[in-house]
Amino acid sequence: SAGDRAAATAHAQALVQRGMGWYAWTNFYRWVIATAVALLLAFGAFVGTVLLFEQNRKLGEQTETLRTQTEALQTQTERLTEQTGFMQAQTELMQAQTERLQEQSEAAAMQNEIMTLSLVQELREQLLATTEKWSIVEALERAGLPGVTAPLVWDSAKTCGLALNPQHLVRSPPSGSSLRAIEDLARNPLLGERVTQALEFLAYDGDGAVALGAISLLDRLGETNEPIATTIRDVFLMTSWRITGTHELHIVGSFASGLYCPNCAVSAVGAYLGGGGFEIEAGYGNVVFAMEPPPHGQTNLVVAHSSDPVPDTGAVVEIGSFFADDFAGHVRNRVDDDICAEFRTLARINPLLRSTQLGTGDTPARTDRSTSRP
Repeated sequence: SAGDRAAATAHAQALVQRGMGWYAWTNFYRWVIATAVALLLAFGAFVGTVLLFEQNRKLGEQTETLRTQTEALQTQTERLTEQTGFMQAQTELMQAQTERLQEQSEAAAMQNEIMTLSLVQELREQLLATTEKWSIVEALERAGLPGVTAPLVWDSAKTCGLALNPQHLVRSPPSGSSLRAIEDLARNPLLGERVTQALEFLAYDGDGAVALGAISLLDRLGETNEPIATTIRDVFLMTSWRITGTHELHIVGSFASGLYCPNCAVSAVGAYLGGGGFEIEAGYGNVVFAMEPPPHGQTNLVVAHSSDPVPDTGAVVEIGSFFADDFAGHVRNRVDDDICAEFRTLARINPLLRSTQLGTGDTPARTDRSTSRP
């Protein structure tokens, strides 16, 4: 505008140069920025690719891990299946063992029962082995009693009487040594229960000596909490025999003058009773010697001390040398005042007795008998 051509050219040249410099520098910066962006994008794409590959690798590893875990689970499943099979087999085996144990228990119980029966038989034989068997006449003769073969009593007319029956057999009780041996066996911790059970069976044995021995042993052992009801049949019991328990004794066909059982409930049929060691609750057909009170039964021959009163229902009979002089006999409940008929009834009931018809010389002479008799 000043008309200075050279200055205008210089200024225009400087302007162009600066404009070109600015433009070149601006394009350079744009190129740098574009290049940086391109590199950034390229690097981002590369990083994405790398991350994708890494992700794929991780996924492959995870897939392999899952496959391994799946195989391990499958193996565990198979093992669990095998273990389940083993457990089922063990359960079946245990069930079979339980059944076998049950069978063995039943077999053992049966064997115990068989052993108990065998023990019962063995103990019975042991008790019987130490007893002796005699006729009642022989047993009393061996005891040294007088007047055994002569009539025990007779009527006042001396036409009939009662004597001991030599045909009736009686057995002695088991020996003390045998009872002591069985008692020691019953106190053995290993066999005691079984021996006690066998004795409880034997207390009801049909042989009176065995039953007497068994109940005595149970009494000694303190195993008779409950009363035992037993029959003492055909036993010769003259020596002292003590039973302290509470029992029910039924004495049949026995000679019992040494029995001591104050707590027992005793009934007797067809026996010889004496000694006063027990009280008769009921009985008939007995010979009762020196017992107070006499039994309240029918058809009993009672021999009591002469000072004792004779019952209104009794008839006095003569006594033989088997009894002492200071005793007198009478028969309870006479049958139509016929003493001989009463004797026959007694002999029919009592196996220890037999009725006799007396003749001249049949009644023994009276002698001095200062000692008492059984």
